[in-house]
Amino acid sequence: MVAKTDTAHRRLAGAIERREVSRVYAALVWGHLRKSPVDIEAPIARNPKDRKRMTVADGGRHAITHAAVVARFGIVDLVRLRLGTGRTHQIRVHLAHIGHPVVGDRDYALGGSRRVAPSERRAAERLEALAPRQLLHAAALAFAHPVSGADAAGDANLLAERNPLQYLGFFASDE
Repeated sequence: MVAKTDTAHRRLAGAIERREVSRVYAALVWGHLRKSPVDIEAPIARNPKDRKRMTVADGGRHAITHAAVVARFGIVDLVRLRLGTGRTHQIRVHLAHIGHPVVGDRDYALGGSRRVAPSERRAAERLEALAPRQLLHAAALAFAHPVSGADAAGDANLLAERNPLQYLGFFASDE
């Protein structure tokens, strides 16, 4: 999300702070979540040994991530994540904290493919080789326009659509 004016920036920041902005992400995570949906509620602070990284720590800032399994595969789950708060690296830290780091995450993977049972290691290593970066992606963003107050999408029906890109004709031919 980018603001073109200082006023828009302040209003968007306020909307995020008031939790009026809905942010949904998709991630491929190592292993299978035992429970779904699950709320991951754990405080996040800077890692005392590496200031560029974050960690779950007593005394950290309150953070909550809502996770639900969308699909199960052999050694990974596809998970839908909704932010309850917006801390630095929150999703990655929370998923690693519950033992299901994001596939391809070099900072919080906790061993990546080496975490998988030896019988599944070869498949895990192939998957890891195909993931040159973390498999965590923004899937949906919804908020009111900071000036007009209208739905940012301009079409209230869009947010109710199961496949918004299809609804918008994204895949239609330009010919």
